[in-house]
Amino acid sequence: MDLRLLFLLALLSSCSTGNIDRFDQVEIGMSHDEVMEIIGTPSSTYTRKVDESGRVIRLERWQYGDVLSTLATSAVYSEHAPDRVWSVSFDEQGHVVQRHEPDWSYQPDPSVVPSSIPSRSR
Repeated sequence: MDLRLLFLLALLSSCSTGNIDRFDQVEIGMSHDEVMEIIGTPSSTYTRKVDESGRVIRLERWQYGDVLSTLATSAVYSEHAPDRVWSVSFDEQGHVVQRHEPDWSYQPDPSVVPSSIPSRSR
């Protein structure tokens, strides 16, 4: 099997949604272990990040339901979770301070974003 194909399959299999149907059971104040027990292993994690003055730039965050595009977005803009993933943010002691569900309402304006499939009508 082609090594690139094997890598892609491994990457895609790591983008699982766990028990995301139970995401509404995650509550503010829960510990890492409690979140893990409810919704399982995250598809990606981001460590807490502070600047040299001690100001928090990014909370520790677990994301669920990542796909290649959300992983790429998070790699470039890691301070905020993409709109299309479930995320749980933790404070310095490892307790939930924020939870976010995907926003599926956004649809790009077709007049601004051209279709990738050309029209067959001439």
